[in-house]
Amino acid sequence: MKQLSTTFLLFFTLQIFAQNVENKSVLTIAQIMQGEKFIGYSPTNISWSDDSKTVYFDWNPDDELLRSKYKITVDNPKNIEKVSIEELKAMSHRGDWNKAYLQKIYSHNGDIFLFNLQNGTTKQITNTLENEYYTFFSEDEKSIVYTKNNNIFLWNIENGTTTQITDFQDGNKKRKSSKPEYQEWLYEDQLQYFEVLRARKIKRELRTQQRDTLRPERPLTIHYGKKRLSNILVSNDLNFVT
Repeated sequence: MKQLSTTFLLFFTLQIFAQNVENKSVLTIAQIMQGEKFIGYSPTNISWSDDSKTVYFDWNPDDELLRSKYKITVDNPKNIEKVSIEELKAMSHRGDWNKAYLQKIYSHNGDIFLFNLQNGTTKQITNTLENEYYTFFSEDEKSIVYTKNNNIFLWNIENGTTTQITDFQDGNKKRKSSKPEYQEWLYEDQLQYFEVLRARKIKRELRTQQRDTLRPERPLTIHYGKKRLSNILVSNDLNFVT
């Protein structure tokens, strides 16, 4: 009831205001309900281009079903142009600038892009079906940091290599299947009498040791069971993850 009273009061106030304007025209409820379709569309979502030479905004001067992106330039502010589809695709989005304010890293449609202000070019870093997000420059500005599947990755700007620095996995750690106690006793008893079996065991252990020695460094695997991870962040020096 309170909401209906407030709505009625608003309509009543608008009608009184309309009746007192210079042309003495009456503003009807039907006209009020049309909103911008009746009073006209104002520009919204106003933003500067990265080079501060162009202003972008959403507008609907032709009374279409959806707003479109328009632009004006600082040199010619009276010339309003509708932004093309090609330009919309090439436009950069909000992201993290480097210290010199010459490069910007950002995420768009789940992929990572690197924008260069000096030459106006954009380089696509990832093109995957998975979402990459939370992008920023590392403290030394040699790498791009981003998150994917609740894990943090580094993309080296100079050589283009990608390094995974966390390995969070859901579920529990799989344990190696252990033999029943009597089978273990039989196995050890056989080893005492069969030198061939003993030699095979030693070879398997040596192969495993050799494989582990040659294996490249990987992030520590952390299983979080049935819990849920969120808001994963890495420090600027890349030494801590929260």
